[in-house]
Amino acid sequence: MLEKVLPHAMLKAKLNLESRIGTLKKLLQILMKKNNFHGCEFGVSLDDMDLSATQPQPPRNQ
Repeated sequence: MLEKVLPHAMLKAKLNLESRIGTLKKLLQILMKKNNFHGCEFGVSLDDMDLSATQPQPPRNQ
């Protein structure tokens, strides 16, 4: 798998990297299934979010 992505890298930790990539792919699939089950959308942009809580608030003492 890594030879396709990085053909001339000559990585020594090839098996470990491939194992971790496989684990990450499985976790991503689980998260996608979970989000689809609950009706969540992946394609949420910052424009769709309510960012009012992140704006600077005036001090309460005034």
